[in-house]
Amino acid sequence: MADLGELRDGSGLRLLRMYTSSAAARTHAFRVHYHTAYELGLVVSGHGQYTSDRKYEIRPGDIFLYKSGEPHCITDIAEPGMELLNLHISPIYFKHFSTERDENFGVAFLQKSFASNRLADLLTPEAHAAVSAAMRQIEAEFSSKSEGYELMIQNCLDRILILLSRAALASPGKKEVRCGNTERIFGAAAYIDGHYTEPLTLSELADSVRLEKTYFSALFKRIIGLSPCEYITVKRIEHAVRLLRTTDQNVLDVATACGFNNTANFNKLFKKYAGTVPKNIRKR
Repeated sequence: MADLGELRDGSGLRLLRMYTSSAAARTHAFRVHYHTAYELGLVVSGHGQYTSDRKYEIRPGDIFLYKSGEPHCITDIAEPGMELLNLHISPIYFKHFSTERDENFGVAFLQKSFASNRLADLLTPEAHAAVSAAMRQIEAEFSSKSEGYELMIQNCLDRILILLSRAALASPGKKEVRCGNTERIFGAAAYIDGHYTEPLTLSELADSVRLEKTYFSALFKRIIGLSPCEYITVKRIEHAVRLLRTTDQNVLDVATACGFNNTANFNKLFKKYAGTVPKNIRKR
């Protein structure tokens, strides 16, 4: 795995991260995992199989979308292996992704349950090619870091999200409910992103955005894809994965640094959301 770059907002919260990953040939390797981010994965080379609620044959050029809280894994990879370009988009980016006329633009995409995780099944060939080109442009901008590269990356990301939002609005099925209080929900998600290693309670989060606790929890789940408590837990597990890969801290210290008060609870939740045990992450 090689990080290409990231964008952060004025408060230092991550909005976007791009990285490349390589995977060796394997069969029946289940490591079902979750993200708080929305993941777009462009298959640069290789063949295999993706598994989520259904199985997908992977081909070069495919782009897969997995939304916040959606479990997924690549279970089979053919020789000689696979190369991917991954783009993670934080839910809080959608706080900026709206218009004065329609603060819900983009929220339709967040709420929509698509019929497929493969973008070729959802988009026209022209739109699919545009998403692929935008991802490659983001990669090139991170590589060159030319003057104005962050604005260019944001422009490319907006293009991707507009195409996905249009697909969500045009796709068949139940129309999603237009939401009020979206700014408050994104504000709560941003607060979690900045404080997830600290003790946080549902009541405190709901009070901080002046919403009743049950309504806040349901609306957060509808928009973000995870409940507030799940979002906090997955943020902590994501942080733990980074620490395990980049430091020599022992498991107890990693658990404590990520906001867990004991290793038993940490190990249980790590296995659930990362799909493996901490020592296996350290080997990678």
